[in-house]
Amino acid sequence: WGYSPHLIEDGRMTVASFLHAQGFATACVGKWHLGSSASAPNLAGGWPYFSGSLSAGLGASATGFYTWTKVSNGTVTMNYSAYATSDNVNDALAWLAGQGTNSWFLWLAFNAPHSPYHRPPTNLCPDYAELSGAASDIQRNPRRYYEAAVQAMDTELGRLLRAVDTNKTTIFFIGDNGTPGNLIQPPFTPARGKDTLYEGGVRVPFVAAGPGIVNPGRTSDVAVHIVDLFATIVDVSESGVKVTAGAVPRDSRSLNAILRDQPFRPDEEAILVENADPISAANQPGRAVRRGEHKLIQFANQAEEFYHLATDPLEQTNLLRQALEPVHEANLAALRAKLNEWRNVPTLQNPTRAGQGFTVEVAWFANHNLSLWRTGEIAGTAWSRVPNATEQVVGSLIRLADPDSASPNRAYYRVGQE
Repeated sequence: WGYSPHLIEDGRMTVASFLHAQGFATACVGKWHLGSSASAPNLAGGWPYFSGSLSAGLGASATGFYTWTKVSNGTVTMNYSAYATSDNVNDALAWLAGQGTNSWFLWLAFNAPHSPYHRPPTNLCPDYAELSGAASDIQRNPRRYYEAAVQAMDTELGRLLRAVDTNKTTIFFIGDNGTPGNLIQPPFTPARGKDTLYEGGVRVPFVAAGPGIVNPGRTSDVAVHIVDLFATIVDVSESGVKVTAGAVPRDSRSLNAILRDQPFRPDEEAILVENADPISAANQPGRAVRRGEHKLIQFANQAEEFYHLATDPLEQTNLLRQALEPVHEANLAALRAKLNEWRNVPTLQNPTRAGQGFTVEVAWFANHNLSLWRTGEIAGTAWSRVPNATEQVVGSLIRLADPDSASPNRAYYRVGQE
């Protein structure tokens, strides 16, 4: 009844499919990590052009960035021997060169500075030319190799930006998670870096540049989420004026007001962070919710931690260990209520296979708008909406049915809420 959060099924609206429908040329280069099928970036991601790698990393050894498995629009090349960071930029530049006067959107997802830590080419990281690249040295000094990979990425990013007209191009640069614990620097500690719900694990760089930025060079302390990129990208693109109400997912907010140096203080809106399946057994799974400067963490073992980030940005003082001031108490109640609301996901029950048909039931709830999805391979990404599914209220239950599973041997189902 579930599947890896690193999968996305075919047919879902993505920023790529949305912009492509508006007439933009769209491309994704670099790390995919949303499914292991070679065609997933094209079919599930909605990218007409994809070139890069599918997995989380590029192997376990220091040679991984030099010898890796490359996928280009469904074609797999094993033992591809080109430095991955440079190869990503080469492919991005080649694609951009073919766009002419087209409006375009490029998503470039570098693997760097992800493990495996390694010695990049010296010309890309001249400040780290002394690194030997020996496995023993990498093990002793991982931070230096991490920094070298960052400088190499920065060098190649500069090569990319020199090839585009920055007077006409809006650029977003964002990290995807905090720094690994063995590399993190003070004031953060190893136990509060990547793969945790603390600020060292979830606070990432976010830089914007381009012709629409008013008063560039400033910073904003407004809490935003990576999902806000969808609405923001659409808003600042030429297609922004064409967007109809409800076209963009409701969990994405345009940050264009911040870019234009206009008021944007949605402090009443809560931001959710999840860590459902930590990489390290030392880190507890759970959820964190933030509204304004208050943050509540609820771990899977029911433990709670509550912080006021304005006065305690490093989350050193769990306010639940002391008497709460009225303002903190009110925010705690609001954050607990918000997490309970998000947690209130109906439970699927009574799955039944009868001949070629299938039914599943959900406890009735108001304003339901459910859809039934099916796939023949749970590890793949080819989920498709059941076109003739039926929905019927039976007493206190909502019954969804697929009259013909179209698979006499095996089919997997999931229920979505629109």
